[in-house]
Amino acid sequence: MPSPERRELAEVVVHYLRSAGVRLKRWKPALSHSPGQEKPPRASPAGPFGTPLQALPLSESVEGVPRFLVQICEALRCHLHTEGLFRKSGSVTRIKALKVRAP
Repeated sequence: MPSPERRELAEVVVHYLRSAGVRLKRWKPALSHSPGQEKPPRASPAGPFGTPLQALPLSESVEGVPRFLVQICEALRCHLHTEGLFRKSGSVTRIKALKVRAP
């Protein structure tokens, strides 16, 4: 079981993210594995995507956060003023209609 301080910190982070508009699936704190339980899978050499967060290598600079997540946040911080980083794709039908109308 995570320590009470760690659990409380996780709950504060989840509350902050939700108040900022980030949608989270039902959040449950990660449970530590006892010797009789199956261990979480290891990160694949293909990368972090599709791999459980618990199986990813942790950052040395931010306790308890996967290294790749810290790297992504640093990259985003360097490009905060870049337009369109999180742009949602438009309607395919609307895009086709605009292309047809274009001279």
